[in-house]
Amino acid sequence: MYPVIFELPDWFPILGGAPITSFGVFMLLSFLTGGYVLQAEMRRMGQDPEQAWDLVFWAVVGGIVGAKGYYILLNYPLLLSDPVSSIFSRGGLVWYGGFLLATALVVWQIRRQRLPLRAIADACAPALALAYGVGRMGCFLVGDDWGRPTDSWVGIRFPQGAP
Repeated sequence: MYPVIFELPDWFPILGGAPITSFGVFMLLSFLTGGYVLQAEMRRMGQDPEQAWDLVFWAVVGGIVGAKGYYILLNYPLLLSDPVSSIFSRGGLVWYGGFLLATALVVWQIRRQRLPLRAIADACAPALALAYGVGRMGCFLVGDDWGRPTDSWVGIRFPQGAP
């Protein structure tokens, strides 16, 4: 478990001392991996591969905003008691909410660019699957989503949990 990879030096403008977490790095890697796979799939289908990055942009925006929004909906009492913390905390991202809003925004972008919806959805499927897997590695490294307790020899110990 490696929740923090390193901290930015204090002299670094604006973000000096900020931690660079494994979860954040793997989220970035998941967006880039998904984007490159989507670009390759769109090229293979005869579509303009540069349009893939427009779709990835809206998927990222929808994914992050939707994941945080769904967390806030699930923990509404927390929003009432401490709104600033519940909105701006580093934690609290629910995948389903991110998937729903990202899908809506990507479909909107596909229609806006007049791309073939079914063909692009087919291109998005392997990109999404791979990006999800890469992102889950970040969850694992940060010590999030442990699973059920086990005494099995393949079990992994997470002594501190998520940061």
